[in-house]
Amino acid sequence: MDNHGKILLVEDDELQSKIIGRIIKNMGFDVKTAETAETAESIIIEWEPNLVLLDIYLPDKNGITFLSEILEKKPELKIVLISADSSEEVIRRGIYAGALDVLKKPIQVKDLMYKFGLWLNDEHSDYEITKIIEETEANENIITDEYSKTISQYILSYKTSIELTEKSVFGSVLYFRLKNFENEFKNAKLKEITAFLSRLYLDITSLIYNTRGSVNTVSGNTIIGTFGLPVVYDNDTLNAVRCADQIRNLIRNYKRLPDFIKDRLKPAIGIGTGTIYGGKVLSIQRIDYSIFGDACERARSLAYLAGEEGEEILTDENTVITLGNDLKARQVEKDKKICDNIEKVFTIDHVKQELSTQEIRQLDSIGEKELQESDEYELL
Repeated sequence: MDNHGKILLVEDDELQSKIIGRIIKNMGFDVKTAETAETAESIIIEWEPNLVLLDIYLPDKNGITFLSEILEKKPELKIVLISADSSEEVIRRGIYAGALDVLKKPIQVKDLMYKFGLWLNDEHSDYEITKIIEETEANENIITDEYSKTISQYILSYKTSIELTEKSVFGSVLYFRLKNFENEFKNAKLKEITAFLSRLYLDITSLIYNTRGSVNTVSGNTIIGTFGLPVVYDNDTLNAVRCADQIRNLIRNYKRLPDFIKDRLKPAIGIGTGTIYGGKVLSIQRIDYSIFGDACERARSLAYLAGEEGEEILTDENTVITLGNDLKARQVEKDKKICDNIEKVFTIDHVKQELSTQEIRQLDSIGEKELQESDEYELL
């Protein structure tokens, strides 16, 4: 099998390291392993891997702390965190610190193979994917025989549940949708659509986490992010507005559009600010963490109004009042049929905010677009 690149696996559990390392090797990668952050740093400097899979909990250092430190020395390095703790706070902290992605345990082999394609921009043909899956499944049988079925299944299916408490907060909801989704995708093959959206949505969700938001829903042409729930920060509404414009600029400058998209992508974003309620909603064989409240409804209505009126980002009066002098916005006419639950609608001219080192690094890599050299981020 052709070599697809060099992968460093940083995992202190010996059994997990051997099993996951063998699976990755069987996918066609050159693999090295490390049990500590100190050993990992030496390998990174000397071996220069294409990608690092980094466990969050290491014996000598927290993985997120190590990630931040190593990116100061190797800012171009691609690092993916792996953890059984898949809570929003862990994902948010990891992405904000500069991680490319956060891989949740249990590790699913087929998902891992597909994720490598996204992380390394390495697209395999149908034949190659089928061959890799077959060889990986055969390798799993070898692992099962060597370590016993019970141990291997435990390692590949181990997970931890983090309970989310019900709460209500004053925050902001960002509702994103692609306006020309149906027209641009109607003549494409399903595989082409899912492959493109996977890449685009990976970038968009990274922007949400990087601006200290949480991803609540990803469905079809829609992504919903919350700022203030489940984790509260001092500037949640400001972060929501900044995130909205980063998403807009990402799509305006996106350079990896497939051939079946004939027009530019057209984002429609609504930001609603106010009380947000969140909690677990149970149905048959499913538990969701759901959000509701006026801010959610206004965000949705504004996103659809943005699509109808040509504006790409619209927000409500609560957002304008909350941000005060940090925001310049203009009131626009509204369609009463779409926004009967909103008294005043605003389009945003600009908002100023200094970018952190992590945000600069993240924006510089997302969507293959360049970030202008400036100490301030300004909406245009």
